[in-house]
Amino acid sequence: RLTVSRNVVPLGGMVDLGWELRGRIDRIGTLTIELKGREEATYRRGTTTHTDAKEFFKLPIAEITDVRDMGVGKTSFTVPTDTIHSFEAENNKIVWSLVVHGDIAYWPDVNDEFDFKVLPYAPKERGL
Repeated sequence: RLTVSRNVVPLGGMVDLGWELRGRIDRIGTLTIELKGREEATYRRGTTTHTDAKEFFKLPIAEITDVRDMGVGKTSFTVPTDTIHSFEAENNKIVWSLVVHGDIAYWPDVNDEFDFKVLPYAPKERGL
């Protein structure tokens, strides 16, 4: 289970992140959580529709190797200001997501992705 303090955040905004894993967490060798941004472009080639995706941003948020710290944890991260916000048009998208990966020897790995919306940067107004 992944929890965030807000599921809509502006560029430059901070997010508190918590996680809780259940089951045989002792089998996980490394647990990583990353913030990723990707661009998706959908186009037609003849009668077939294709979607290309290109990752343009990756921020490591947590990398845990001690099983005692994997079950429950929390941290925070800031969405950078020098990139682009979420966007969706008919054939193009900018998608932001939290990606959780658990490396498990001799078993299928844990791979989960949770999308969330990033708003444009809104500088705070300064009083005169």
